[in-house]
Amino acid sequence: MVFASTHVERVSGPDYNVTGNLTLHGVTKPVTFAVTYPAQQTIREAPTGLTAKATVNPHDFGLGQGMLLRFVVSEIATIEIGLETVQTSAQGRQAAALAE
Repeated sequence: MVFASTHVERVSGPDYNVTGNLTLHGVTKPVTFAVTYPAQQTIREAPTGLTAKATVNPHDFGLGQGMLLRFVVSEIATIEIGLETVQTSAQGRQAAALAE
């Protein structure tokens, strides 16, 4: 699964719509994720997180093909992402890169 964003739109407060191209099973389709980014930190080294959710039809991506599988695979699938990150300074990133 690969997602490449093409547009970010702030809805309100911590809520965003992130549109892009989702590739599943070799098929690419446009998808919009509803993203909540509640704790936008300005303090370095402080953890922050976000959640993202999108609904897709697996059949659009060639999943669940075949007579029997068509009845087993739902026409609605939800993709949910939970992500936690830590913002580091440029010096911290350089030190980490050198340590590798």
